[in-house]
Amino acid sequence: MIDIASYNQRIEIQQLTSTKDSRGNPEQVWTTVGRRWAKADISSGTAIYTRHERQSASAGYDGPEFYAAGQELVETKVMFEIRYAKRYEQIDTNEYRIIWKGRKYDIKAVNNENGLNEKLIITAICKDSNNALTSTQNNGAASEGGVSDG
Repeated sequence: MIDIASYNQRIEIQQLTSTKDSRGNPEQVWTTVGRRWAKADISSGTAIYTRHERQSASAGYDGPEFYAAGQELVETKVMFEIRYAKRYEQIDTNEYRIIWKGRKYDIKAVNNENGLNEKLIITAICKDSNNALTSTQNNGAASEGGVSDG
């Protein structure tokens, strides 16, 4: 049974969409496709890496996660629980993200708990480098898009 009172955090689910700018050039923007009430569990843990530790852990540069000496990368894993909705069950983790409390969370997995179609558990990670949030999904190329309530 779902404890509705525990769904007290408002999240936005965004999708990376393609559009054209004023000159007709293709561009990618984040578009809000839904707002949901969720339960957020941040007890999953937080990892802090310095540049040296992260490179050692990944055996080399880590693409968009590479950062200058002296910076730290804080990686926070959050489990968002929402009521089941079929349209969110098959989320492509490369094209969707969550905005929660002004921060961007890259979706890593979506789980229909026990296959009962009651709730979805969305695992997401927020990366914060010296308080400047980054998203591995947009690699700095996408901009914030329009809002369409869903």
